[in-house]
Amino acid sequence: MSSIPVYSASSTSSSVLTSIGVNANTVVHMCMQTEDLVVEKQLVDDLTQVVKIEVIRITTSSHESMQHTKLIQLIDAVQRLGIAYHFEEEIEEALQHIYGTYGEQWIDKNNLESTSLWFRLLRQHGFNVSPGDGTFKEALCNDAQGTLALYEAAYMRVEGEQVLDKPLEFTKIHLDIISKDPSCDSSLRTQIQQALTQPLRRSLARLEALRYILIYQQETSHNEVLLKLAKLDFNVLQSMHKKELSQICK
Repeated sequence: MSSIPVYSASSTSSSVLTSIGVNANTVVHMCMQTEDLVVEKQLVDDLTQVVKIEVIRITTSSHESMQHTKLIQLIDAVQRLGIAYHFEEEIEEALQHIYGTYGEQWIDKNNLESTSLWFRLLRQHGFNVSPGDGTFKEALCNDAQGTLALYEAAYMRVEGEQVLDKPLEFTKIHLDIISKDPSCDSSLRTQIQQALTQPLRRSLARLEALRYILIYQQETSHNEVLLKLAKLDFNVLQSMHKKELSQICK
């Protein structure tokens, strides 16, 4: 992250500030923080526009299932990185497009990860998609990421929706086994352990954002623009919260 050069206060200014009980170094530090925050906010705005254009492009120009899979993966990443509030309108339009295209039948039923992600995102945003009879091919659970996605999707059940009980219990057991396997990738193990402790539906947004930023940057297929936006946005919000807290504590 680039920094802005800050010129030191003159001796005259310093003596004046000292005479009224203000430390000159404190003032300079506050100016640096303010200028850095302004620059970071502008970068957040710029990167937000880049991501918006990409979401809109995929939503409006593609009718291919592969592109729609990429779209829901992008939306999921945006949400988990804690930056979805920048894209509320675009996300709603994208999911309306997905629902309008596929209705209750996701195109890639043999892909456990994308099917589970499709179900979770639509349920999360108020689309009453059906889980069917709750059955699934246990052979598909050889896919660890798919099993994790199904586990998170099962938490979108509503009161009395018992058909998702079996997938939830099965995935809990299976994920626990995977996480204890010595050959399990360390990043995947971390994701599984965090999910078993606190599934997405029960997590705190800012804590999840911090956790997922660390995970997302390790993924070889991560979107560099998205990652940079998430880090900058997190820093900006942290700085703003600290500033508000310092003003309250005065």
